[in-house]
Amino acid sequence: MFQDNYKKPSNCSPTWTALVSGASLLNKGMRWRIGNGCTAKFGVINGLLVGSWNLPLLYLSLPPEVVDIISAIPISQCDLHDKIMWGGTSSGVFSVKSAYRCKCIFEERFRYPYNFTDVILNYAAEWTKASAKHKVQRVEQVEALSWIKHVLGVHKLNVDGSRTRAGDIGAGGIIRDSSGCWCGGFMVNIGAGEVLQAEAWGLFYGIQLAFSMKIPKLEIEFDSAVLVNLLQNSDMDVHPLGTIVLNCRAMMQHFDFVQIKHIHRERNIVADLLAKNSPLNDKGICIFNEPPDLVTNALLDDIVVVTRCRTVSTNSAG
Repeated sequence: MFQDNYKKPSNCSPTWTALVSGASLLNKGMRWRIGNGCTAKFGVINGLLVGSWNLPLLYLSLPPEVVDIISAIPISQCDLHDKIMWGGTSSGVFSVKSAYRCKCIFEERFRYPYNFTDVILNYAAEWTKASAKHKVQRVEQVEALSWIKHVLGVHKLNVDGSRTRAGDIGAGGIIRDSSGCWCGGFMVNIGAGEVLQAEAWGLFYGIQLAFSMKIPKLEIEFDSAVLVNLLQNSDMDVHPLGTIVLNCRAMMQHFDFVQIKHIHRERNIVADLLAKNSPLNDKGICIFNEPPDLVTNALLDDIVVVTRCRTVSTNSAG
């Protein structure tokens, strides 16, 4: 019943009818996460995917806006198999809530159960009232932050990703020695996608650049706490970003020492500038042996430890 051409018997039971309806919804919500491209049918047609995306052929075969989306899909470098995942959640894991949302999208005549929203809101209000032990006030504090130099013998990689209002994504990164001097950097125009996807690509290209420079010890910093959690999460079986995260993990094993840190954007300004300007370039990656003009001032500020202010909100019991 999971086949597209499946036809329900006319005399089937109500239970089987419900199962068929659920299977139809699952089929509509399922998505391929590309690994090595050997299983998904699209990738092996006419050489569109042979180790990497054949962009010239894709542009000849498909509309540019579709190619932009495809070009942002990573290919496994560690022989990860293609995987079917649930497209209704950001984690790729099925949930009943997401199924209702997909059913509402796919079926125009679908209606949520009676008072569905009211029931949820009432339960939420009761839980909030029961769990509220004291009044909490928000207190704002200003922190002075700066880029932090690292120990001698270790290089630091700062990366970031960006997304324009039109949906174009890009990434940028910088590698510095312990004195804060530029060792290498990059900007990459990826295609179309989400900002977390761009940040993961930034990490991938940053690690790749460090490996090509034969750097043995690497400290990696970026301002995405979500991406840090994904790197530390052992279960990436069906996650949409599983392919690129596992690629990054595999490359990190080639270093003698790797440390990953989450930092605030104020400590990541050079990478932030590179990432924000990356969608302005042609598709692909641009490597900089010397710092481009757009980051010169920010780079000097980091070297002389110029601080940048960040407003932080904390809870205070009333």
